[in-house]
Amino acid sequence: MSVAPKFALVVIVAMLLAAACGPEATATESPPSPTPLQVRTTTPEAGMTDPETEKESESPTPGVAPVTAVLAAEPTMLLVGETAEVAFSAIDVEDLYAAEVHLRFDPEMLTVVNAGEEAGTVRVVDGDLLQVGFTVVNAVDNLGGTVDYAVTQMPPTKAASGSGELLRFAVRAETPGVTTLQVESVILASTKGEAIPIYVDATQATLSIR
Repeated sequence: MSVAPKFALVVIVAMLLAAACGPEATATESPPSPTPLQVRTTTPEAGMTDPETEKESESPTPGVAPVTAVLAAEPTMLLVGETAEVAFSAIDVEDLYAAEVHLRFDPEMLTVVNAGEEAGTVRVVDGDLLQVGFTVVNAVDNLGGTVDYAVTQMPPTKAASGSGELLRFAVRAETPGVTTLQVESVILASTKGEAIPIYVDATQATLSIR
C-alpha cells in the first residue's frame, strides 16, 4: 500500500536542517519532495493481500532493507473498563531524525486515555528513541478513532540509531469484541530529509475484550 505523509514531514526536516547550516546552505540546497513509502501492515487478513501489492510492499526501495516498525498492545486480552498500553516502535533504525505516524482504532470499542496535561486535550506520549525538539502534531480524536503524531529532532542533536519506542499511549476497553489498531500511514525521515524504508508489523495490535 502506497502512502504519503499528511504533514510532509520530510520537507519540514530538510528545511530545518538547511536553516541550521546557515544562509549559504539554504541558498544552494532545496528540500527534496516527499517520497511516498510502500508500507506493509501485517494483520491476520494479510493472506488476502493482492499479489502485486504484496510484491511492491515487500521492497519499498530496491536494494535497501526496510526498518521494522512494530505496533503492539499489552495486554491483548481485556475486560470492559480495563486498559492496555500501546507502543509504536522502530527496530534497528539508523540516522533517524523525524517520524510521522497516523493510526486508526474503533472508537466504539476503544478510547485513548488522556496523556495530555491540558484539560480537554488527548495526546500520546513521546517515545524514548527520538529527542523531540519540535512537535508538528500530537492529536487524538476519540470520536473519529484517529491518532496523528509528527515530531522531529532539532539541530544540533545527533540522529537516533538503534531500537526504541516512537510513541506510546493507553487505550480503555469500552465494549466486548475483537478489534485491531491499524497503521494508516507512517514515515521515518533521516538527517538528509529522506524517507527511510519501513516494514510495519501490527500483528500484536489485536485486542480481545470480554
